[in-house]
Amino acid sequence: MKKQISIFCAIALVALFFGFSGSDKNPSDRDPNYVSSTNNANIKEVKGTPQTVFSSSLTESFEGTTFPPAGWIKINVAAGATGWERQLSGVTPVPGFNGGSLLTPVGGGLAMAFCNYLTGGSSSNDEWLITPQITNVQPGDSLTFWLRKFGNYLDHVDIKISTTTPTVAAMTTTVQLLNFAAADSGYIQYKYNIGALVPANSNIYIGFRQWVLDAFSDGASFSLDLVRVTANTTGVTHNGTEVPNTYALSQNYPNPFNPSTVINFSIPKAGNVKLAVYDALGNEIETILNAYEQPGNYTANFNASKLSSGIYFYKLIASDFTATKKMMLVK
Repeated sequence: MKKQISIFCAIALVALFFGFSGSDKNPSDRDPNYVSSTNNANIKEVKGTPQTVFSSSLTESFEGTTFPPAGWIKINVAAGATGWERQLSGVTPVPGFNGGSLLTPVGGGLAMAFCNYLTGGSSSNDEWLITPQITNVQPGDSLTFWLRKFGNYLDHVDIKISTTTPTVAAMTTTVQLLNFAAADSGYIQYKYNIGALVPANSNIYIGFRQWVLDAFSDGASFSLDLVRVTANTTGVTHNGTEVPNTYALSQNYPNPFNPSTVINFSIPKAGNVKLAVYDALGNEIETILNAYEQPGNYTANFNASKLSSGIYFYKLIASDFTATKKMMLVK
């Protein structure tokens, strides 16, 4: 058992030597005295400018100080669990460990959802973080999120869907069962076509579950960020391998159009890209693209068959670049 008194002194010496390194040095580098926070009192804020996180049918970067965010819930199954919590980038050491630092992925702002082997339960782990209800899911709708596993211990994260209620028992549709080896994974972006897993027009909840059977021998920590569910209502194509020098948004063609038109745009560096359509009053009526994209030239096909004739505007937002153009739908 990892927490035996006979090895405690050795653990302390290792922690003093490696405590502020950038990675988990060995399996005895956990801090059994860590107490999870319910009011963020143990968080050190790192100054800086937050990245913009764009809206979609669900977008959550855990930037708000309330946790869980509005509509989200956490369910603690194992005895002694306090559950997922909010942490900030830059916290050192990683809570529950004697080394490492918390980080967010590119575009992840300053905060993340966090859990570890101690927030999950006293002897075994079973803790859930469940999204608000996501309505009218269609084929092709996708779930994306960034996840980092830290610590030299085995661990598990399940991603499940409920089509009825936000309860553990109702999480019967499996998106993915992630089994992590005893190593730091670094941040990985995961993307799943959840629209293919449930009937069209479903209203769903998505659950993120961290679990281990033996929290003494197993269990690390997880940072979850940039959780998004995005509708796949239009086609966006990455054209070729050329990397443009500047951002650009072209005039749609044809224009006027009925009911489909093409919009070309270019981005010179990777980042969050949003291309959306607005009515004459400035109301956003459709998101064509809302994703983290690589540099390149792109073509978006926009179908306005559900819209009325009139003047519309489309806007590209990427990094610090913003451009808006006008188009006319004539039916």
